[in-house]
Amino acid sequence: NFQLLEMNASELRNRDRLEKIAGLASQSATFDGKKRLILFDEVDCLSRNDRGGISAIVRIIKNSSCLIALTADDYWNLSIRPLHAVTEKIELKRINYTTVAKVLNRICENEGIKAEKDALVLIAKNNNGDLKASINDLQAIGLGKKTLDLNDAEKLALRERSENVFNAMRKILKTMTLSHSLDAYNSLNEDPNMIMKWIEENIPREYSKPGDLVRAFNMLSKASVYQARIMKRQNWALMKFMIVLMTAILLKTMLKLLICLLSTEMV
Repeated sequence: NFQLLEMNASELRNRDRLEKIAGLASQSATFDGKKRLILFDEVDCLSRNDRGGISAIVRIIKNSSCLIALTADDYWNLSIRPLHAVTEKIELKRINYTTVAKVLNRICENEGIKAEKDALVLIAKNNNGDLKASINDLQAIGLGKKTLDLNDAEKLALRERSENVFNAMRKILKTMTLSHSLDAYNSLNEDPNMIMKWIEENIPREYSKPGDLVRAFNMLSKASVYQARIMKRQNWALMKFMIVLMTAILLKTMLKLLICLLSTEMV
């Protein structure tokens, strides 16, 4: 029964608007006497260039007379480190797939859809505990139907896997931030050797400049060297070097770090 004031990442970047709206709201009472909750959504989307926004949020938190909540996918993002000292971390874990499947089953019953249990479990597993995404998938395959079977869910899973691979490749080959590139890699949950083949296949499709192509294949060739060492020595500790090299394809700012990593490993 709180009155909610929500500000998203784009609004948080505007320091003047942030201080004018959220700053004032944090100090004033509501007209109807309700308690106020201020929500700063996706604060980890702010970059280091948005430090004005982060410092303003810190000041608002310190001086606020109402409850303030912040959401972030990446709590350890360097850009929001100043917030750690003035907030309490509450980790929201992903929902177990069995719980998600039960929710999906209840929705089907309410909508008059007869669904196979295995189909709902597959939808829940594919979304890795994301209830909203699971409900969206259920709607996508269940709209206008009275029955759902495992075959429907498998077709959806195959299509989503192709879309996930495409999106991940685009992020790996286009992003200029190593953390984003590694997040895209981790989202695939696939064998690293297969991901390397996908990257190799998509490099010519993404880059047209000769210099970019040379640099990309050069980095990939270094990753391939570590791939061979892993297989020859059965030294899986080298995997981290292979992964960084093949996901940092065009990250010029990462070259010094990579050289340091490689030098250390070679020694």
